[in-house]
Amino acid sequence: MNKKISIIIPCYNVENTIVKCLDSLVKQTIGIDAMELILIDDASTDETLNILCQYEQQFSESILVVHCNDNGKPGQARNVGLQYASGEYIGFVDADDYCEPQMYDTMYHAAISQGCDLVICQYTQNEIDNQLPTNFISSTTMSIDTVEDRLHFLNLTTFHPIWNRLYTKELLVDNAIAFPAGMYYEDVFFSGLINGYCKKVCILPDTLYHHVLHSNSITCKLTPETLLNRLETNMMLIEELRNRNLYQPFAVWYDNHFITEYTLFVTTFTKQFGKIHSELFDVLQQSIYELFPYIARIPQIQLFSHENADLNLRMAVRPLIEHAPKTVTRILVVKGRSRYDVLRDFADELITGFQNMGIIVDIYDVADSEHRCTQDEFCKMQIYDAIVSFNGMMTNLLDLFDKHAKPLFLSFLVDHPYYHHPRMESANENHCVSCVDHHHVKYIEKYYPNVKDTCFIAHGGNHPVTPVKPYKERSYSVVFMGSYGDIEAEEQEINNFPELAKTIAWNVINQHFVNRHEPLEILFQREFDKHQLDISKEEFRNLLYQMAIVDKFIRLQNRKSIIDTLTQNGVHVDVFGANWETYSCDSPDLIHIHGQVSYSTILETMCDTKIVLNALPLFMNGSHERVFTSMLCGAVCLTERNEYLEGLFHDGAELRFFDMDDLGKLPCIIEEILSDSEKAEQIALTGQRKAREHHTWIHRAEDIIKFIQQHL
Repeated sequence: MNKKISIIIPCYNVENTIVKCLDSLVKQTIGIDAMELILIDDASTDETLNILCQYEQQFSESILVVHCNDNGKPGQARNVGLQYASGEYIGFVDADDYCEPQMYDTMYHAAISQGCDLVICQYTQNEIDNQLPTNFISSTTMSIDTVEDRLHFLNLTTFHPIWNRLYTKELLVDNAIAFPAGMYYEDVFFSGLINGYCKKVCILPDTLYHHVLHSNSITCKLTPETLLNRLETNMMLIEELRNRNLYQPFAVWYDNHFITEYTLFVTTFTKQFGKIHSELFDVLQQSIYELFPYIARIPQIQLFSHENADLNLRMAVRPLIEHAPKTVTRILVVKGRSRYDVLRDFADELITGFQNMGIIVDIYDVADSEHRCTQDEFCKMQIYDAIVSFNGMMTNLLDLFDKHAKPLFLSFLVDHPYYHHPRMESANENHCVSCVDHHHVKYIEKYYPNVKDTCFIAHGGNHPVTPVKPYKERSYSVVFMGSYGDIEAEEQEINNFPELAKTIAWNVINQHFVNRHEPLEILFQREFDKHQLDISKEEFRNLLYQMAIVDKFIRLQNRKSIIDTLTQNGVHVDVFGANWETYSCDSPDLIHIHGQVSYSTILETMCDTKIVLNALPLFMNGSHERVFTSMLCGAVCLTERNEYLEGLFHDGAELRFFDMDDLGKLPCIIEEILSDSEKAEQIALTGQRKAREHHTWIHRAEDIIKFIQQHL
């Protein structure tokens, strides 16, 4: 018979209370046959296990006893119980508590009739011979569909307890919710995750659960360990909420809650045990700063540190404020236009990353010309730690600020710097640059001494905008993404250079195809030296800006060579990108040209593609977002190899590499991938996992903030 409810009870040395607890459960009006009681003996040393076994013998169809050889504390015991739970709904009961007879009948029918994944009842706190007032939460039934709904729910209830609640098993399993093992106050962590995922909640007016307080209760028997565990579980929860993208937009609520918990820890600890040991406090303080680098501006800490606040509260938070690290608190992100609007998507993901770190983010939208003046006036009223802009757009924003309040301006270049020479040339002492290739960093450092500082920060990958299809069900076999152009027109433009410049340009192009691993600036310098041209750094960077078409020509030629190789070897390929209508080959039936599409369409396509084929834009020691984005979308990324990518990934493990110097092998690599779907799926999943862990724009936001902090 299928059980409606599984009740999990961790038991450790509870011989004096477990009988009353179990009697209240076996007499539930829903019927013992509808229930599954999972009793976890957590290595008891008294008669607890014998009592549990007696109940198991009497109710063998409804009670299961699991004995643990080692004590893992309540969290681990409950996790063991979850492994055995088969009921549609799951509840937890403490072994020294008891329930009203109608508790689970009432809660189950509320869950079924209202379609709730979480039901909460009222409870009392009982001392051994004394019942305390009912712990009352406003009764309601609410669907949680919006940010406002969830914030309202967070304000209604607290992170714990867990024993006056009934959860759908689906809620726990689908979201991988479990308890931290080996520590107390594990329910803080568990309930915090529940509150982030539940979709419909029913809070009943009925008082159905009795929580018994006695001298051995964790909440009554305070020790340094239990107090520290309570704070640690709150910190673990914050970190886990961030990892699961549940933290925003409730950061202020969670941060304020943590500060309240912290002050409770400090004041209770000092009252019970005296001054906190300096070594413990130093470690704790450092952990808090790592979790909340912006701690000094959390509203609750400002409230508690105010001169009118309680002295104990001020004393608790003062050390945190006094030693708080200098952190980024507010930044301005510039959003502009680009082909496919890809930079706007990058900016949106960076903004999410900044906000996840508790940073206030304002947006300056270059495309919104109608409100340009309004945006200017707003920015002038703010104090920013930094302005972040792709490719150096809107460096003139610095002119809005007083000279003593000019923020750092970080240009995140996604192309080679010679494409953005005018902006780099006008950089001032507040202007920093990040590059997506290590060679680009050296170029900036050598030819633009006016730039304040330069660093390497890789491209990030964009998260899928649609559900990721299972690998074997994907529609596209091989997809190539990237713009094309009229190679003959580009060739003619190079031929129109002055004679010496034309000669140098073609020599550089030819040398590149002989040695693809040297940056074009090295090849140009070699040609200038060969022709005994005495060129200053200023002249050099001007010349490369004027001759950047060489870079473009090589990129187009590389893309043509890749597609030529595929069509000549009978490989069908879907191509997405502008200007491919100018491409021609002997087997046009093998290439399906989709033309220029939006970036959201590109992401959707990647989620439905088995192999995303990527040609790098002359990045010899850097990254391109297509690599990481295709991995995030669950495709096998087949990319041109370079030094940087080979340092991150292993060929055949997280992605596949090919060589531009050995394109003849490319069709064979594709055939190998498509012929072994099991292996291909494993590569895709491994790559997706690694990209999620290290290579999203969220991770790049963290890198950017670390760089900015160095200059505060």
